Amino acid sequence: MLYAHSLPDQDVSQWQSLEDHLRESAQRAGAFGRAFGAGEWAALAARLHDLGKASPEFQAYISGQNGRRRIDHSTAGARLLLQRWQAWGKPGEYRALWLAYCIAGHHGGLPDLGDGASDVGSLRSRLDPAYAIPDYSAGLDLAALADIPQPDALPFPFRLAREHAAFSVTFFVRMLFSCLTDADFLDTEHFYAPENCQQRGRWPSLDTLCERLHNFLSAKGFLRATSDDSPIVTARKEILGHCLDAAALPPGAFTLTVPTGGGKTLSSLAFALEHARRHQLDRIILVAPYTSIIEQNARVLRDVFGEDAVLEQHGFIHITSCN
Repeated sequence: MLYAHSLPDQDVSQWQSLEDHLRESAQRAGAFGRAFGAGEWAALAARLHDLGKASPEFQAYISGQNGRRRIDHSTAGARLLLQRWQAWGKPGEYRALWLAYCIAGHHGGLPDLGDGASDVGSLRSRLDPAYAIPDYSAGLDLAALADIPQPDALPFPFRLAREHAAFSVTFFVRMLFSCLTDADFLDTEHFYAPENCQQRGRWPSLDTLCERLHNFLSAKGFLRATSDDSPIVTARKEILGHCLDAAALPPGAFTLTVPTGGGKTLSSLAFALEHARRHQLDRIILVAPYTSIIEQNARVLRDVFGEDAVLEQHGFIHITSCN
């Protein structure tokens, strides 16, 4: 039996097997990837990400027999995939590299591509046969080699336009990387701290959020016109109505151009929620350019939905010199 995670104070029968970890991580990553048409890509990355843990060195490490010396377990799966897909020429090699970035970097972050074996720490140096890694052959059955598809069998989730090819690929790799690292973390958490998993997924549903927004807008009188409405209030209500009507349109790119004071925050929010609800989308991400705007919008959202529905995240950098 090969193991992915150990419990020092428990019998090995309570440890997580490598087979279970690879399978569960692949299922989670595949579910994440299906949201943007890349479920098979993400699942394959997860199925190979910890293949290096099959080495005798890593098995000794988690058993406490190898001190605290870290064992490279993330290069093996990346190298195996590259070896398999190079048979399809450059298209196969390029696609293998996209997944190799994720697999090799799932602990330390996406590596630089590099120029070759001499570029220490780069992806190419780690994929070079001259870079020694522990023998992971004991885990080849777990990699389900017969199930690794040909590179051209994986459905490509977007049109790779020549003018934006580099950006599209780098964004795609980062999306796959997110699927893999989240899946790996969540499955590891499920093993070590199952009580934490019970705290996840407790956010309100889209239907609940729509109801809260409707109640808020109704209480403010934004959903019906009155004879007392000023021209500005009338315009705000018309903008809100147009946004709600547009929510029924097929998914795509939409713009809302309204002067300051026109009620963009609530109108765009109403559109986003109704659009997401109608088209079975998962979540709404609001991105704003300045900390002050983020904080202002977050306050509005909390007033509408409550603390349990808003995750506010932003950073602030203060540059003291330009030397």
